[in-house]
Amino acid sequence: MVLAVVTGALRIFLQARDEVLTESAVLRTVVPMSVYVEGPHGDQLKPASQVSTFLIDLPVGEPNPVMRLSHISHATEAHARHRRGVRARTLVHMAGFAPASLHAMSVRAASTFAEHTFNLVITNAPGPQRPMYIGGARMLEMYPVSPLLRHQASSIGITSYDGHVFYGLNADRDAMADIGVLSAAVHESMEEMLGACVQ
Repeated sequence: MVLAVVTGALRIFLQARDEVLTESAVLRTVVPMSVYVEGPHGDQLKPASQVSTFLIDLPVGEPNPVMRLSHISHATEAHARHRRGVRARTLVHMAGFAPASLHAMSVRAASTFAEHTFNLVITNAPGPQRPMYIGGARMLEMYPVSPLLRHQASSIGITSYDGHVFYGLNADRDAMADIGVLSAAVHESMEEMLGACVQ
């Protein structure tokens, strides 16, 4: 669902830049899919140390949000069948786990792909689902910063916190001075998806 929202936002952003999108237009993206936490004998958990990433073509040319979700769902399911992962709930209760670490590992894993084989990196890490405090002040929001790889103009980090999902957009100032358009497009895409779900 999150990837479908991001895809819709990217579609809106590209249209705002007057890009001509055919229905078959895609944006190749590197996405972390599974975190391996199985112990050496397959019977215990250890802090996350590996991230499985895969390439996915986000269907930015598809005008229907439900069809975008369907395309993405099929692509991620095919990959998930061949990988062993761990539930987000398990991750956030593990000693030593920090969402920022998973975002960083995801970007490092993405760097193993050849340059120019993808357009964007999208990282996703679960955060704590209870309120966090520092000095008595409650943290209200948690925005991840996913580093930019060489020759990449933008990256998107996604983190959940206290029942909400936060999107962190990072971009090269010269290549994407209009990153604010993409930020607004995330909200617009979410509304579009919610509208489609109601129907």
